[in-house]
Amino acid sequence: MEIREIGVVGCGVMGAGIVHAAAVAGFRTRFVSRSKEKADRDLERVRQSIFRAVEKKKLTGEQGDAALKRVRGGETLDFLESCDIIIESIVEDLERKKEVFGRLDGILPSRVVLATNTSSFSVSEIGDATRRPGLVAGMHFFVPAQAMKLVEVVRGKMTTDQTAQAVAELARAMGKEPVTVKDTPGFIVNRMLVPYLNQAIQAIDDGLAAPEDIDRAVRLGFSVTLGPVSMLDLIGLDVQLRMSETLYAKSGDPRFAPPRLLRKMVEDGRLGRKTGRGFFEYERR
Repeated sequence: MEIREIGVVGCGVMGAGIVHAAAVAGFRTRFVSRSKEKADRDLERVRQSIFRAVEKKKLTGEQGDAALKRVRGGETLDFLESCDIIIESIVEDLERKKEVFGRLDGILPSRVVLATNTSSFSVSEIGDATRRPGLVAGMHFFVPAQAMKLVEVVRGKMTTDQTAQAVAELARAMGKEPVTVKDTPGFIVNRMLVPYLNQAIQAIDDGLAAPEDIDRAVRLGFSVTLGPVSMLDLIGLDVQLRMSETLYAKSGDPRFAPPRLLRKMVEDGRLGRKTGRGFFEYERR
């Protein structure tokens, strides 16, 4: 399967990172946002992301300009009709994802692969919302998608070998390293990551240490570059809550149960970097 043009549904933090990675890799890239105004803002988000890559000398100015010329934004799903593959990256809500996949199925040619960036929902269930479940797979990127190397390629119960191979090859073409996983709640990384991050939240709520000290202890003790509290703010506390709720509902395992403090912070709108306040405070871009 030849992929020349990629479509992305949803252009928030994750979607913009996927658009960035696809355009820099040389693909014509279209994205769809909820409105013309938001599409304009999201295009600026992508532009700023690529500009920062040029500033950091990860791209030359010419490469950055070329990547931006490959990106177009729209506000309706039929804007994606010319694409060879669609990567859905909307909010982590199963019913909304199924609704989008059903609509895409009715609009796009039958050859087009539909990939979901879900972090916790069943790819099989999302695929069942279409008449092409064999052409549906998971393509789970990690924040920030333009920089993180891992992509979990998730095979639903009907995903064909050709579809899984095409998605893995696309990930490699975008400079990523694909790992194929079963369609199970949380896949690989989030199955281990969610309890780890919830433990950091509980440690804060129990008064064991300040957030910055928990981060420092984990960085030094585990030899990692990003502590769990900073990671939560980067991912988004609302995302962590939805993942926790989904995994807990599917498994009943208390390790996945959302901590009280996590719910409280989401209720208060302290979602992390995206809102300027989480466990730490940030300048809004």
